[in-house]
Amino acid sequence: MAGGLIAAYLVSCLFPALAAAPAQSPHALILTAAPGRRHYLLGEPVVLAGALRNMGREAIREYRADLPLHAEAVEIFVSGDGSRFVEYRMGIYETGKVARHLQTLEPGQEWTFQLRVLYTFERPSRLAFERPGKHFVKLVYPLISRGGAPQAAVESNVVSIDVRAPEGADAEVWRQINSPDFLYFVQSGHDRHKDAKIPTQAVELLRKAPKGGYAEGLRQGLREYYQVCVEEKSYQGQFASQLEEIRQLLGIPKKKLREDLFPEDKRLDVNVREDFPVHTPMTEVVRVISAQSGVTLRLAPEFELRSRQSLPNRLSLREFMYTLQGSGAAWIREDGGYRLVPVTTPK
Repeated sequence: MAGGLIAAYLVSCLFPALAAAPAQSPHALILTAAPGRRHYLLGEPVVLAGALRNMGREAIREYRADLPLHAEAVEIFVSGDGSRFVEYRMGIYETGKVARHLQTLEPGQEWTFQLRVLYTFERPSRLAFERPGKHFVKLVYPLISRGGAPQAAVESNVVSIDVRAPEGADAEVWRQINSPDFLYFVQSGHDRHKDAKIPTQAVELLRKAPKGGYAEGLRQGLREYYQVCVEEKSYQGQFASQLEEIRQLLGIPKKKLREDLFPEDKRLDVNVREDFPVHTPMTEVVRVISAQSGVTLRLAPEFELRSRQSLPNRLSLREFMYTLQGSGAAWIREDGGYRLVPVTTPK
């Protein structure tokens, strides 16, 4: 109960503006949504904090939304007038299947998550909110365990967002990033053409206006891009110097070389096999790899909801661990094994 109250307090502090109380749910689950702030620039990612809380007296077994969230994990609906809502679909993660496990939501406990709303493939502008003015958002959390049964989803309160036209220096930045490919990059961190032109432009814009209205969106896009490149080992190729520039700009700790990862522990030289054709919870991934290697791997709670997808691949346990250690994560020794824990990124 205390954990749920603390989480609710943190959400209320970080995301203070709730539009209206969520509708009462017949299955004792309440879903709330809150914006990071009330005002956003046109073309700036709108950040939403969500929380699914068990208000009943009995524990509920349900599928917990993945982190990072996939398209079918939590549904987002947007409106220009607050009455007629249409579903917002990014079109970025739509093709991947997601493997999830049932989890228990205890009475008074809540599951929290965060969403960013910007890019959509369904509109020519690629913007979820196409013009300045007031807009409205609500969330729907599917109760997958109930299939097509009645009341198989929980709907949140409606949140109002004030979208404003950029002015001055922000207007010039908007002129340069207002393109489908750049918006796609800010939303997902993916360089669609794989030529590094958009990430390079994002770095230049962030250097010129580190405190501008679009700065945080650019930072998030570059963080995602850096992480994708590290996972795909692009840092060893032609974009190595660019990635080092991004790492320094964002203050990301320098990643150790794989041979420097606990070199004295020869158990990490054993080969393991990755074969996760669908997005698989990280708890299941490390269980499988631990069983293969005989070395116990654990995750801090911050990483338990993440998922991983990989083609069949044979690599050493040290290399596998190296792929998970990146921005904001590092392995530590624990009880004869290892645990992946969050690390603080210098400001």
